[in-house]
Formats: sequence, C-alpha cells, structure tokens
Amino acid sequence: MQGQRYGRWMELLRRTVGVVLPSSHVQVIIFGEHSPDWMAALAHDAPVWKRVAGTVVVSAFAETHDLPKTSRKDSRTVAIPLMEVHTRRCPRRYRSLIPDDRSIDVLSDKGAFATYVAAEGLSHLCPPTYPGPSDAGYPCVLKRLDLNGGVGVAVAQSRSDLDTFLEQAPWRDNPYILQSLVSGSTEYVTHCVCKEGRILWHCTFACELNSAGIVRDASTTSTMSPSVALPSTISAIEALLAPLGYTGPCNVDYKLTEGGRIAVFEVNPRLGGSLMVPGHEEYLAGALSCIIRHAERRAGPADPRHELVRTRIS
Repeated sequence: MQGQRYGRWMELLRRTVGVVLPSSHVQVIIFGEHSPDWMAALAHDAPVWKRVAGTVVVSAFAETHDLPKTSRKDSRTVAIPLMEVHTRRCPRRYRSLIPDDRSIDVLSDKGAFATYVAAEGLSHLCPPTYPGPSDAGYPCVLKRLDLNGGVGVAVAQSRSDLDTFLEQAPWRDNPYILQSLVSGSTEYVTHCVCKEGRILWHCTFACELNSAGIVRDASTTSTMSPSVALPSTISAIEALLAPLGYTGPCNVDYKLTEGGRIAVFEVNPRLGGSLMVPGHEEYLAGALSCIIRHAERRAGPADPRHELVRTRIS
C-alpha cells in the first residue's frame, strides 16, 4: 500500500512540475538518422548511456508513417530529434525539449538570423553583414544561407575573388550573405540546453585552426579541446536566444575579438557534432541528461504524417 501511494505521488509530481524525473523506466527515442559517427555515439549500447542516470531503453526510429503504438499517457518516453527536419516532425505523443518552428526558421537560415539580430538590436554580438558585394570590405566571408558544417562558406580576399566564387557551386544561383572576417586562429563552439530562453546547461570547446582567416571544418581544424566560456560569453549567448524564448539544445559557433567580445557566426538549433566525438561522452551525457530531465509533452495533436518506424542502431 505504501509503495502504491509513493508511485501515485511520484506520478503526480511529474505531471505537476512538467519534467521527467530520474527513473529506471525512462525510454529514450533517437528521432531521425544522421552520419555514422552520430549514430554510433547515440547507439543503444554506446558508452554515453552508462553516464545518463535512469535510462534503460534507447531506440532509434527512421522517418516513415508507421510509428509503433505507444500510450499517450506514457510520461517516461523522451524523444530526442537529431536535425532540424526531425525536430519539425517530432511526435507530440512523447516528451521532448525542442525549439518551435519560428526558432528553427530564424536559426537555420543565415539571412533570417542576420535580420533577426538586427531587428532585436543584437548586431553587436555578430560580425557586420554587408548589403552586397559593392559594400563589402575585403577580405570578407561568403555564406550560402542554408548549409552547415562549414559547407558553402568561403573567404573572399577581393571583389574578383568573390565574383569567381559566385560563379561556382554551391553559391551559383543561390542566395547568400557577406560578413566581415573576424581574425584569429581560435574558434569556439558552445553547446547549450535551454528552456524558454534560459541556458540550463552548457559546455565549450576551443578549436585551433591551421591558420587565421580560414573557415573551420574538419580539414582546417588542428586540435579541439574542452574550454571554459566566460560568464560574459554565456550571457551574450543567452541574450541572442532570449527573444525567441528558445527551448532545446543548440550549438553556437563564434570567435572572440582582441577585446574579448563575442562574434557569433551562427546558432544551430540542435545537438552538435563535437559532442559526438569519441572521448566526449561526459559532455554528451550532460546534454542528454539535461534534455531528459526537463523534457515535457507539448500541446496539440500528433501529426500522423510525421511518424516514425523502429530501426536498430548498431
């Protein structure tokens, strides 16, 4: 009898506070598919899950219309989508901690993000954006609006250099923006988990580039190591997210100027790749634990067009 009363009390507390409390019955659904390194880092038998208290079942689902039947009263299943497309389609029948469509629209498009920061009076936290090639200072950074991972980003040393880029893929016939080049051979990425514009958890990595004035990607990064972000840096990131009331995981790419001010290149509204690197399980576990702890069921009916089917992660 006492055990039954305790169980009812725990369930009432979960419903009241709107979070998933640590429980031996928490099931995690990895929603969507990504690259092999991501899927290995989040596999059901990956080392990270030994660090996430209360998780007993981890399943992967690929996008189809045939989601396995699950009770809508199930408060112990948390869905974690991988990319923006999966976030938009995340089933409402599970608990989650994800951004809304407006946040994704703003943060997944570099042009929309530049417009957003200008409208919110936050342009001082990002590199200046030039209206067009004739207005740009050189060298400048050319960015296609809809790509990530350093793809579609190049440094133009001159106007003729820029014109050459614009005649080539992936920029030809696609919208782009031009931004001021921020010097320095150290670029930072801060991973955050947020709720309603407040940062609940964060970690930071410093990426040393092969030289200054180049775009960071796997081929231009010589080392990546854990770092500690200054409180002023975290406050600046939170200021960028607050007008959106941002909820969910995100990763922020930036450099620090000689005066120590942040210059944010982009905010990706999802988990980030540097969390998936072998040896970074402690940081990935921190993000996942925070997501699970604060996940809640969203209002509104589930859309059967965006359901998933179970697949095995290995």
